[in-house]
Amino acid sequence: MYSNVIRVLNRITEYLTMGFLSLMVIIIFIQIISRELLGSSFPWVEEAARYLMVWTAFLAAGFTYQYAAHMSIDVIAKRLTGTADRIIKTIVFLLCLAFLWILFTKGMDLVNSSAGIRSTALELPMSFVYAALPISAILQALNLFDLYFFKREPVKTAEVME
Repeated sequence: MYSNVIRVLNRITEYLTMGFLSLMVIIIFIQIISRELLGSSFPWVEEAARYLMVWTAFLAAGFTYQYAAHMSIDVIAKRLTGTADRIIKTIVFLLCLAFLWILFTKGMDLVNSSAGIRSTALELPMSFVYAALPISAILQALNLFDLYFFKREPVKTAEVME
């Protein structure tokens, strides 16, 4: 049940990420056309593209766990079996969890400290922009728990050539 919820959540996150990335490309393309043909540009495009990129990167960090797409050094871990393998996986799990806790707490600090501050061009609340950090930490932690406790193997993409 938990794994199915995570898969649905990851699918939604993938679509959001694709949408944000597509929107970013479209508005930058419109900006280029406007600048070249009309000789003027929209003042909000750079800021919108920057915030869309932030959200895209942090949302993508969450669902990439299911593809084992985060960078890792596994030369030693690939050679281990049994208890040694389990110990290494537990250490990695705990280190990742500690990092995600820091990302969540510091992200919440940013969200809270930026309440009332608005972006220059779009007038967006900056707390909305910074909310990408704690949301990403939660998504990553959910996927981390799914892979560790339910021992679900990540979806394999093309193997990296060595």
